[in-house]
Amino acid sequence: MPRVPDLQLSFEHPFPVNGLPGPLFCFNWSSERAMALSSFLSNLSWTLSLSVLVFAFLVYRFVLYPALFSPLCKIPHAHVLAPWTPLWILRVRFQQRENHILYESHKRLGPVVRLGPNEISVNSYEDGLRPIYNGNFDKHRWYANVFANYR
Repeated sequence: MPRVPDLQLSFEHPFPVNGLPGPLFCFNWSSERAMALSSFLSNLSWTLSLSVLVFAFLVYRFVLYPALFSPLCKIPHAHVLAPWTPLWILRVRFQQRENHILYESHKRLGPVVRLGPNEISVNSYEDGLRPIYNGNFDKHRWYANVFANYR
């Protein structure tokens, strides 16, 4: 990466306007310094453009997509932070209040509630658990023993 050129300041303006001395100082550039500055600014603009692009992608991936474009965004959220992080439900689980919180959320929001970016809670046997565990999906044979009560 080219080095930023040193600036030489002179306190006399080379081109006085209407007999006035002009600005208090001006920059005295050589052509090689101007080229070095131009190269530095082009590298800076390329780096800045790349930084802005990466920042925009990260905002889309971690802020906009989970809240607005994810397939789970249509499911009501049990908490404000549910589209972005599961930390709130992990804290509730650590405090051993999960059953109460989920019960209240399902009473308020319905049979399906979003708990995190990739986690939902289903509280309906006929419309939720039965199609999930006994639907027309290929399953390993151990499902028949473990989830026999959902038939």
